[in-house]
Amino acid sequence: MKTEQDNRTDLQFMQDLLPDHYTCEPRDNGIHCHSQIGIADDKGKCDHFDLIYKAIKQRFNKRFMEIFHQTCTYHKKFTVFIRN
Repeated sequence: MKTEQDNRTDLQFMQDLLPDHYTCEPRDNGIHCHSQIGIADDKGKCDHFDLIYKAIKQRFNKRFMEIFHQTCTYHKKFTVFIRN
């Protein structure tokens, strides 16, 4: 069972992983992240977000379920769903 400390550690990981203009908030089954700027990569490719995605998968491993984008454009709003 996840503790409150585990939740804070997960939240801090996401906040440290993303650029400073992102805000991360806990959700029942994950972490919601949003930014007015988002992440814009060159030539329409999302190489930067691909690296973020890989880091998330590696960190949460079997707990990782999915990343759901509420706003796909520049990854401005998304939620990382993780198992408790």
